[in-house]
Amino acid sequence: MLWDAKSVGLRPNLREHDSAPLPPLEEDYFRVLSLDGGGIRGLITARIISEIEERTGKFSSELFDLIAGTSTGGLLALAIAAPGSTGEPAARAANLIRVFEQAEKNIFVRRGAASFGIMHERYHSESFERYLHSYFGETMLSQAICDTLVTSYDLLARDVVIWSRFDARGNAMGDVPFWLAARSTTAAPTYFDPARIDGGLDGDRSFIDGVMAANNPAMCAYAHSVKVAPDRRPFIVSIGTGVSDHPTRRKSDLNWGAAHWAKEILHVLIEGSSEVVDWQLREILGRGLYRRIQGHLDYANEAIDDTSVRNLEALHVDAENWVRIYDREIDCICEVLSLGR
Repeated sequence: MLWDAKSVGLRPNLREHDSAPLPPLEEDYFRVLSLDGGGIRGLITARIISEIEERTGKFSSELFDLIAGTSTGGLLALAIAAPGSTGEPAARAANLIRVFEQAEKNIFVRRGAASFGIMHERYHSESFERYLHSYFGETMLSQAICDTLVTSYDLLARDVVIWSRFDARGNAMGDVPFWLAARSTTAAPTYFDPARIDGGLDGDRSFIDGVMAANNPAMCAYAHSVKVAPDRRPFIVSIGTGVSDHPTRRKSDLNWGAAHWAKEILHVLIEGSSEVVDWQLREILGRGLYRRIQGHLDYANEAIDDTSVRNLEALHVDAENWVRIYDREIDCICEVLSLGR
């Protein structure tokens, strides 16, 4: 196994999570899984999903009616919903943890020192795109095993883009290959080039990371569920990628200028919008029907691209802590998901 808490001198810091009561179990809920963005921190998300699969003995695509994701969450959503060669789910979540462990050679492939600078993205978009091609092949979004939704943003049209299996099946122009949906939702500015479509049926398109629109896609998933299943109440499981306890700025930083704020404002906007979605759905659905798993990064750092062995080990330790902290919550989630399945 890659990680070992003792090897990096880590001691789990456990907190007990107060699980919300179960909703009525006699209803047929529209079951939704929503996955936040967060780059390499998606390793924690994959571990939580693998725990749900292990406790229920089923694939996520069997448990959920809709799987939504943004950025790394979009990549996971697509991998979970991808069909295998004979139509069965292509991978269990436990297998997807390996994707993050190997991210340095498959996803975050650095440019040469001579080419990296203020005018260039940090990582080789071409290498990442080849990896997505090899992983997903030419499978189309309309072929997903369950309804799937991922977010992106079109720079040229200045518009939010929502890729979904439901819409892909209803309109051939909205059907795209899995690899392109994955590439567009993960095209983080300054990290990767935009995902481009030149001369398509809709003209030129240039997609960037879905975090620009919805880092926490749970509200998008809720709106989608109301459209596709208006007669069923949604049961939403939302999984974050961790928050840091370190403050963004100190009192002495109140006089920051543009250069200082440029380093932090994107993080503030993304985290703030995620928390707003969390508050909205708690107000709309309550904690019984909206279950949010989001914990602290006690050992891993908040960088989305730190693929060092030490940080991967720390992410594993944080993930195991989350499984223990949210033990009762995961049991509640599994009880609802297992109804009639």
